[in-house]
Amino acid sequence: MNRPTRAVLAMALAVLAAAQVHAQPPKEGDGEAHFLAGLTHLQDNRPALAAEEFKKAIRIDAKSPYSHKGLGIAYTQMRRYPDAIAALRKALEL
Repeated sequence: MNRPTRAVLAMALAVLAAAQVHAQPPKEGDGEAHFLAGLTHLQDNRPALAAEEFKKAIRIDAKSPYSHKGLGIAYTQMRRYPDAIAALRKALEL
């Protein structure tokens, strides 16, 4: 293998390793990790998965307005407007 091929291979392996670390699911008791996973799902246009992560975050920390807001946004993207309104109102209350 020549030097450029080794460099490209090393870079590809580094990217795959970083993706694997990023793709690991959050621990069950970590509300912030679930919140961040929900944000990632929203950014990647996966609102149903985002909603599940925000619900897990809310189960761990029910007083987090950010998790309720994220859930409301996920519901909005899924066109579940009554649920979105309820979640966003809860975020405003908190």
